[in-house]
Amino acid sequence: MRDFQVIYLSFLWIVDYLSSGKTLQERFQRCAVRCQALARDGLGYDAKLADQERAQAKFNGCLDECGKECLSRIPKLKQDIVAQIQRL
Repeated sequence: MRDFQVIYLSFLWIVDYLSSGKTLQERFQRCAVRCQALARDGLGYDAKLADQERAQAKFNGCLDECGKECLSRIPKLKQDIVAQIQRL
């Protein structure tokens, strides 16, 4: 019975940890919303085309940084999942 409990608890840990992928997605979404706000803050009511293009470039650059940050977290996530599976 003890082996079953260890396997079951490990399984629960893995499922919980995999849900952190959802957390990663939510983190990216929050970052994207921040980028959108930063880009919009630079625009006035009657923004010219050049202003809109600058805001779009600012948004794109910010979103790129969000993506890089989230991607940098994936190897650690994978490493932790593999380590837990190997414990089984």
